[in-house]
Amino acid sequence: MSQDSDDLTTQPTATALMERVGEVEVRLARDIGALAARLDDQTARSEAQTTRLEAQFSVLREEIVNIVRGQISSLREEMIKGFYKLNSRVLSLAEDMLDIKANEREILKRLFDPEITEKTS
Repeated sequence: MSQDSDDLTTQPTATALMERVGEVEVRLARDIGALAARLDDQTARSEAQTTRLEAQFSVLREEIVNIVRGQISSLREEMIKGFYKLNSRVLSLAEDMLDIKANEREILKRLFDPEITEKTS
């Protein structure tokens, strides 16, 4: 029995075990608190960065929209000017064609109308 009594004296008491478990709980709680604080800090930084990026994207979007609107407006003006020039040229060609047809008729009249051919001879 003496061996049993030696075993009991070398083993930690329940109180000692409870103290060690308490210490582990305190360390775990402290570590969990520190991790939670780091997570909160990182979350806050990420949210701030996201807010800054959203603001930058908004500014860039507005700049791009304004640039594209300006280019579209400029292109529209150029196209309108081009269409007016083209229309003017088409009208001029149409007038020229009418003049050519009138001259052609006049020439044909002179060729085939005997009265006109006699007067010019």
